[in-house]
Amino acid sequence: MSGTVNNGTGGNQPAANGAGQLAALAAPTLPSNISAALTPDKFDGTNFKQWQQKMHFFLTTLNLAKYLVETKPQMPAEQEANPDPRVHMTLENWEQGDFLCRGYIQSRLVDQLFNVYSEVKTQGAVGSPG
Repeated sequence: MSGTVNNGTGGNQPAANGAGQLAALAAPTLPSNISAALTPDKFDGTNFKQWQQKMHFFLTTLNLAKYLVETKPQMPAEQEANPDPRVHMTLENWEQGDFLCRGYIQSRLVDQLFNVYSEVKTQGAVGSPG
């Protein structure tokens, strides 16, 4: 991915490019005006497509939908010995955003499904049924 990413505060910032290089990303922030009415009902195993679309919209309002499709950025090999603090911060911010995305998805699952998916390490696996 290249270009800019909305940082949730009305501004844009550079994104990681398709070559695996990292650009500085701010930690995801949650808008303070998110309405409880936007929160999808808990998924109980029925009407998956409807729930999935509502969940995607909800995550988009939180600026977290990108974590449904992005893979975790990796530390560039040339940075491993002496990492640039900005690269380290970018990795931490991505992990925080992925954690939030995964948590919001899991919080909208009934307990039985939560128990099944609570061990999932990335949100992409939660997005597809079965």
